[in-house]
Amino acid sequence: MDRKYNSLLFDLDDTLLEYSSQELNSVLTVLKNHELPCTPDVAEAFSEIDGWHTFELGRIITAFDVVTSKFSILLKMLSVEEDAAYCLKKEFFELMSASHKLKKGTLKTLRYLKEQNYKLYITTNGYPEFQYRRIKSSRIQKFFDGIFISEEIGYQKPSSMFFKYVTDNIPESMRSRILIIGDAPTADILGGINAKIDTCFLSENGKKCKYGYTYKIEKIEQLINLL
Repeated sequence: MDRKYNSLLFDLDDTLLEYSSQELNSVLTVLKNHELPCTPDVAEAFSEIDGWHTFELGRIITAFDVVTSKFSILLKMLSVEEDAAYCLKKEFFELMSASHKLKKGTLKTLRYLKEQNYKLYITTNGYPEFQYRRIKSSRIQKFFDGIFISEEIGYQKPSSMFFKYVTDNIPESMRSRILIIGDAPTADILGGINAKIDTCFLSENGKKCKYGYTYKIEKIEQLINLL
């Protein structure tokens, strides 16, 4: 039976690998190491600082800049000298690059899709060394036919140029046969709209998306029945 999609573009953070929970733990560890306030409320404040959304809109150039900016804002909130932000950022990246906890259902889903001969790709924003280390440590690289990272391409999601680069460098020439899967409303869903590619929004814990998506799932393994 003919199927609608041949190539699947997966976001990485909070789609295949845990990110938000690992970010909280890493921030708390870094702050504690420097004898700074390290309560869950402080870590939550760090997570809520608008950095990645600004990056997605092209107003911050690199992932390193995102995290440095977030730490600078947090230190200012704590009335601490902002010069420490660079040092905190380096420690944070070391901790986060070692984090590779898979989202529940990731392995089951990837195995099934690979057995069905889908072409699978990772499409992620971020710092290449950081993301490659996490992908390798999680042992999911074997499932993928290609990995596309914003800072290697020169464009970040949701730019249509990011997805043009991807589609120019995979065998599938018809965008109607490609599906983007991700949890980020701006990077993934708006990115799909910009690129004229269908999208599947991963809406865990009731996460909302103001952009129009093609499909919505609440758990990654629901892709098995969807496809």
